[in-house]
Amino acid sequence: MDPKIDQCPDLTAEDVARLRAVEAGMYLTADVSRSDLLLCCLLASNRGLIARHVMPSSIASLYPQEATGAVFSEEEQPLVMRVLHGGRSGSEQREIKGSRAPIIQDVYPVANQAGIVIGALAVQTNMFAHERHHRRRYIFRHAVSCLLRMCAHGELECAQSLSRFGLYDGIYLVDRTRTVLYMSGISANLFRSAGLTVDVEGQRAPTWSRWTKRWWMSCWGPARAWRSAARRRTVACGCGRRCRCACRRRKCPSSIGRAGGSCYAVETAPASTAC
Repeated sequence: MDPKIDQCPDLTAEDVARLRAVEAGMYLTADVSRSDLLLCCLLASNRGLIARHVMPSSIASLYPQEATGAVFSEEEQPLVMRVLHGGRSGSEQREIKGSRAPIIQDVYPVANQAGIVIGALAVQTNMFAHERHHRRRYIFRHAVSCLLRMCAHGELECAQSLSRFGLYDGIYLVDRTRTVLYMSGISANLFRSAGLTVDVEGQRAPTWSRWTKRWWMSCWGPARAWRSAARRRTVACGCGRRCRCACRRRKCPSSIGRAGGSCYAVETAPASTAC
């Protein structure tokens, strides 16, 4: 968080704590959504502050360098200023300053416990990634949307202990019955390299891997989901054990462990979990 956050008027200690909770979940959210995330606050009635900018690790950032601490005017960020003043979320197509590349910007209000808007979370996605995301299955798009709203509500604070989600990490989605609803191509390739079946959509996880049942059951706890994902970072190792990052060994015996493939668990809604 930028030190100039102390210069923002009307922000109490509880408000700053809520903003820090939002900041803690921005890293994973930026990586999964493949977007730049900017947490903004009012510095004055006509000026805003980018209190925190998180660049994604899963895709190239829209910015050449981090924009944390930058001050913007209403002319530069009209939608963000409207959300900061009015509290209603919105979406627009715009261009990054100094670049003609079009992007999609979605802005979510950040409110304190009293319901007062204290900040805005801007999600900026390049047009190519935006169009590619909308070609994916609805169930996954809905999970990402829930993840973004949870981040704006400060409900992902426990995700700060997780490592970054990289370019070569995969995602798959399951429900409470451990039925696989969605699997990305990268995730399928990771399982294929370990000799596991990849045509698993619609199947229950325990039917295609013996080490997933206990792991998925632990993911449904409010905080244990994150700790489980962090402890078993290289879960798709194919060794048949409850792994704890490279199977508790210096070198994992499987190809996925050597490649560094990762699986992440994020509880995004009461009826689903994104992994």
